[in-house]
Amino acid sequence: MMIDATRQWEVNAMINHRGMFSKKLKSIRAKRGWTQKQLAVKIGKPENTVARYECGIRTPSYEILVALVKNAKVDPAELF
Repeated sequence: MMIDATRQWEVNAMINHRGMFSKKLKSIRAKRGWTQKQLAVKIGKPENTVARYECGIRTPSYEILVALVKNAKVDPAELF
């Protein structure tokens, strides 16, 4: 699924503004008993990318946020 630059900017702004995404992602992953590698497989990204999301170094794309929500079965608001 391709998204336009505006939507990605909105995703980046939301993640950067709230600042809690990294901690919440790690918490949700841990509550499910998943390793970073297991989550990476579920969302189709390398393990080091998941680590970077959890450290706040990288910002996931809209497509990855959708994959996170679907796999973790969480409300999107729980990630922010």
